[in-house]
Amino acid sequence: MAKKSNELAGDRPEVIDTYGWILLHNGDKKKALTLLQDSVSKAPENPDIRYHLAQAMYDNGKYQQSKKELDRLLRDYSGFSEQAAAAKLLTKLSAQLEIN
Repeated sequence: MAKKSNELAGDRPEVIDTYGWILLHNGDKKKALTLLQDSVSKAPENPDIRYHLAQAMYDNGKYQQSKKELDRLLRDYSGFSEQAAAAKLLTKLSAQLEIN
């Protein structure tokens, strides 16, 4: 159903984001990353979509890129719905990068 919605929505970044987020949670990490990158390119000022991209980067092992995205996100935006999750991921990621 999400795939069909994505096909019907065309270039709507919110729909692309939702489809990418669903794919990420269903284990299709690479396709999710591609879709979320596309979604951010269409809606660069949407902090929730940017958080989803950072999570996809993390899940794909792109730790430095994820950290950079999270740092920028938490610096430039406040009060967005995924803010607590973004801060938690950044803390986890920062600790992980210190160990390596």
